[in-house]
Amino acid sequence: MSVAELVAALPANLKARLDRLFDPIGIEGFLKDYHGKKYLHLPGKAESVADVMSWELLERLLNMAPIWSPASLQLVLDRNPVPTAEYCRPAVLANGQEGLRPEPALVEGWITRGATLVLNDVDRLTFGLNEVSAALQALTGGRVQGNLYCSRRGRQAFAPHFDTHDVYALHCAGEKVWRLYEGQIEAPIAHRSFKFSPEENQKHCGKLAEEIVMRPGDLLYMPRGRYHDALASQEGAIHIALGVTAPKAIDLLPLVMEAMISQGFFRADLPGPAVRETLGAWQKQLSRGIGELVASPAFSEGLRTILETYPYPRDTYNLDAVFTGGQRYRLNGQFRLAQQGPQWLLASDKGAVAVPGEIVEIVRHVVEQPHEVSFSEKQVADLSAGKPLGLVRDTLDKLRQMKVVTFA
Repeated sequence: MSVAELVAALPANLKARLDRLFDPIGIEGFLKDYHGKKYLHLPGKAESVADVMSWELLERLLNMAPIWSPASLQLVLDRNPVPTAEYCRPAVLANGQEGLRPEPALVEGWITRGATLVLNDVDRLTFGLNEVSAALQALTGGRVQGNLYCSRRGRQAFAPHFDTHDVYALHCAGEKVWRLYEGQIEAPIAHRSFKFSPEENQKHCGKLAEEIVMRPGDLLYMPRGRYHDALASQEGAIHIALGVTAPKAIDLLPLVMEAMISQGFFRADLPGPAVRETLGAWQKQLSRGIGELVASPAFSEGLRTILETYPYPRDTYNLDAVFTGGQRYRLNGQFRLAQQGPQWLLASDKGAVAVPGEIVEIVRHVVEQPHEVSFSEKQVADLSAGKPLGLVRDTLDKLRQMKVVTFA
């Protein structure tokens, strides 16, 4: 799939979100010139992040006390984590067990003293955040995980460091100065080999390359491995760091292992002491075996499955639509209804299946739906005049099982 085809296949709402995010260079310009290559700062408009995060939204989330724990709500003061016991108190948790929960007065006290508030895994907690995350997943094929940082002026939470994933920093309130350094670690991953000490990071970060002032609506993209730090320049700054982790060749090792189990050569013992001189020939056989395994149709199918299922699910509730229009769907490819004698067929580039006469009109209205928007059960029922809603639902469910449509 080309970049143009990828962009064209994006759902309308996600494309609109990405258009705003990457204005004025555009989605294709970002993929061509920046993605995985170099950092990018794009000034934006405050209104574009109003549904992503704001002071009002942040306070509303914080007041949902049961969702916060020492793991999801943390404090960092002058580069040092605040001990859990200093801002949490015993409480009865949602599972009925006793545990620790952040205490608002204690949290506020530490923020007053200059601590940065860190909220982990917030990428689904507001409509805007979830939609931005879904858009980035659709664009990159990766997994998005988002953290929120709320900082006091002039107080730094983290020293120069790099991330093992691409970072899309979306600024939501106040101002913050980001400092980008010349240092770049090549393709780091979440492994102990890349857990550097502060002294090692200071050594590797290199000279200051650029200072960027971030304001509400701005986007800063940094490919993984780029050294950076940040400091609020206005009292009270909020940004969301959306980390995108893409699938890697190393993630395929379980798939390789599973395929190896089915072949006798890989289950056989290694050459014993008496025949160690044959190791060279055995290595060549091993290399050929792995090459054939990776080139096999079964491995290709497993690879496609991994790539398709790698991003996190981003389904959302829409109860209003359920009560007024029923489940919403979206076409899952190019389909057409064709007549062959008295028989109607549902056809695609993969083949065709017969369509019973009683549901031909329903299927017709489904395949005629625009690809870029979703549609509801009720819409199809209204178009298929005289067809019971129950039959429409059954038909749509069968089409979903056939992967003609998918839940929207």
